[in-house]
Amino acid sequence: MTLCMREMNSRKRCTQFGLEVPETVTWRNWEPGKEYTKNIPIKNVKVKTQKIHYRVPTLQVFSSHYPESISLSSGTSHVISVSFKPVELGVYKDRIVVQTEEGELEIPIKATLPEPRIELVESIQFGMVALTDTNSVSFKLKNSSEVSVNFSFDVPKPFTISPKQG
Repeated sequence: MTLCMREMNSRKRCTQFGLEVPETVTWRNWEPGKEYTKNIPIKNVKVKTQKIHYRVPTLQVFSSHYPESISLSSGTSHVISVSFKPVELGVYKDRIVVQTEEGELEIPIKATLPEPRIELVESIQFGMVALTDTNSVSFKLKNSSEVSVNFSFDVPKPFTISPKQG
């Protein structure tokens, strides 16, 4: 069994064993207690008809219809609907396994939580400053995530910073 990593294209899809499938399927911005459904297309890119089977995810938070054998003519697609119904916050990872006559491939499915992402300069240069003089430098602190983030700075003397927290 292999993860589908061959012949990646700009649409975040990959082709392996003559099937074009999503590289991965991800649920973002979800809430416990609600149900979210995504359609996962599987396309036959071979010139001959392929018979495929698939196995549904094993985690209870993911569900799909009972797996069936599917015959895909050249150029045709089949859509597998997968529902995600979380009961609590967490990161969930599972997979759908698609089997062809040539082998098996995995389509990773996951549900992620927003993560804080702070952008800050790596170092600050004050230049040459005489012993009793002061100098100030401004820099940008940016929250580039969807999550609210608090910050605080701990700076050694003789340095000061303003604001110290926020």
